Amino acid sequence: MQVLTTIVNSKFAGISISEKKLVIVYEIGLNLIPTATEFVNYVSAKYGFSESGVWYMLKSLKRAGVVDFTEKGEEQRPLILTDAGMVLMRTVPKHVSVAPVVQSVHSGRGFSLS
Repeated sequence: MQVLTTIVNSKFAGISISEKKLVIVYEIGLNLIPTATEFVNYVSAKYGFSESGVWYMLKSLKRAGVVDFTEKGEEQRPLILTDAGMVLMRTVPKHVSVAPVVQSVHSGRGFSLS
């Protein structure tokens, strides 16, 4: 998985993309969950990531221009990938299929490539 992270980081200079952030980008790209709050609950339950950790990663990805969503005091809008986020999602599968990696998450503690 470190190879995947290195490939992605070299493509998106200035944006630190961890394995967990890749999972989040992948899940957002599936367009299954319309709001950030629902998404945090979904990802926490599915992967065992802490809710605060998911919020932190979402906000980090928003600051990096990868995702957009409503935060407190902002006008309501859905959780989406930005154009940069879509490029990221399209780039990752060209090198390594993300879907099998996402399915191999073990309690939010890391990834297994076996």
